Amino acid sequence: MAALRIWSGQSAPGGDEERSRRSPLRSGWLAVLNRRLGRMSIVSVTALFLVATVVAAMSLHVLLDAAGLQTLDFEALRAAAIVTVLVGTPVILYAQSVIRELLASRRALRLMTERLAWALNNAEQANEAKSAFLASMSHELRTPLNAIIGFSDIMANQRLGPLEDPRYRGYARDINVSGTHLLDIVNDVLDIAKIESGQSPLVEERAVDLGELVQAACVMVAPQAAAGGVALKRQGRYRGARILGLERMLRQVVVNIVSNAVKFTPEGGTVRVGSKLGEDGGLAIVIADDGIGMSSEDIKVALTPFGQVDSPLGRQREGTGLGLPLAKSMMELHGGALAIASAPGEGTTVELWFPSSRVRVEPDEAVDALQGEG
Repeated sequence: MAALRIWSGQSAPGGDEERSRRSPLRSGWLAVLNRRLGRMSIVSVTALFLVATVVAAMSLHVLLDAAGLQTLDFEALRAAAIVTVLVGTPVILYAQSVIRELLASRRALRLMTERLAWALNNAEQANEAKSAFLASMSHELRTPLNAIIGFSDIMANQRLGPLEDPRYRGYARDINVSGTHLLDIVNDVLDIAKIESGQSPLVEERAVDLGELVQAACVMVAPQAAAGGVALKRQGRYRGARILGLERMLRQVVVNIVSNAVKFTPEGGTVRVGSKLGEDGGLAIVIADDGIGMSSEDIKVALTPFGQVDSPLGRQREGTGLGLPLAKSMMELHGGALAIASAPGEGTTVELWFPSSRVRVEPDEAVDALQGEG
């Protein structure tokens, strides 16, 4: 995208000439008259126009007399002058006030336009700088993190021999968990930056089996659910249903949503993962929980990068606020949408909608593939 150049406090090169060609009020004698009238008070301008109008009215009477259309006398001229002043004064005053307000509004609008353009230009440059910074830092961050994770895994599992003090193994496991968590955060930030900059084309997309996708996501989140005392249930039979897309992204979207549902469901709660087929041939993966729920304002915060919904249960869980925004961006990249229905204390239902162009379901298998178990 070409950079937008803004000249603050002065006109852009060539701008005055182009505007002069478009508007006669900005060139020639009209421009001179307009500037001079603008420096005068509204009363002075009104008086000047009244004099000009009265003179014009008198001249018209003289011309009519010369043409023999009327007889010129002093009473007629005086009556014409009085009528002209009485009618013309309010009209000229009103016109002058409107014109001055329009000119003031025009100047304010031009100033606001320049400021908005300047702000937009700065925002675009800042966004480009952010993307460039994140791209350049990706390898710098990932390389040492991968080394930390790899070496801590070797130590925690004593692959090169036993560690005499068992506390070392505990420390190594802590290092491994922390390093993995930090690497996940870095990957999420980089994924969002790539999507926002349009650098994540779906070049390796393929038809992904819906059942395998849901199964893989549930397996990955199962330890988290077990640790929190949350029941994780799959609903529906998925045979024959496939989604066209990038498998890594699709799996990450489902994992993020299911993990979020488990995270905000208290012990003893349930998270259900199902699907449904739309009338237009689209398909939705549905993740429903009976957790703490969210208000409409909370949903807006949750969909904002790094947004954290303030709740007692949320403060007990780790998180960066990137799960939902990243899932939403990845769904939009696939031409789909992420819809959230929730209310405080009533749980949350998230629907991941895919358009019919990305759904592959055989007609004779559609019911069996997507019908829930109730």
